[in-house]
Amino acid sequence: MQVWLVLNREVAGKVSVPCIKIGLYITQYAIPFFAYGTFFTKLFHEHLYPYLKRKTVNSYKGHHVIVSYGAFGKALAKALSDVSKKDNVEPQIVAVDKLHTAEHDNEFTLTILYYDALRADLFKVANLKSAIRLYLMLPDERENLALLEQI
Repeated sequence: MQVWLVLNREVAGKVSVPCIKIGLYITQYAIPFFAYGTFFTKLFHEHLYPYLKRKTVNSYKGHHVIVSYGAFGKALAKALSDVSKKDNVEPQIVAVDKLHTAEHDNEFTLTILYYDALRADLFKVANLKSAIRLYLMLPDERENLALLEQI
């Protein structure tokens, strides 16, 4: 199928030159807008959003830190949230997981930091100095012990 675009006159009596010009202007200015939007979205998700999460966690006082947010970590976070809600307290729970597939079902407030828990600066990133409890839920017991020795 071939499509011919004729400028400077009406096409089949229905499409006029101003209509074509508007269409060309829209494509001319919309494509860079979406390109910039994609760039800033990528920048936000890779750099700014993790920074804002770390800043939020650094403002917490008396929070719970769960290392490895798998099935057991999710169950523990749910239980901690339920206990906090019974006491009419907003729970401050921070989950640290290396995998970016870790998500929660929004039933309770939770901050997930996508971070390798075995790195030495976990103490600073998860604000462990202000945390009241640390739950090590890594599947390998040796990794739990190694992390405990670092702290």
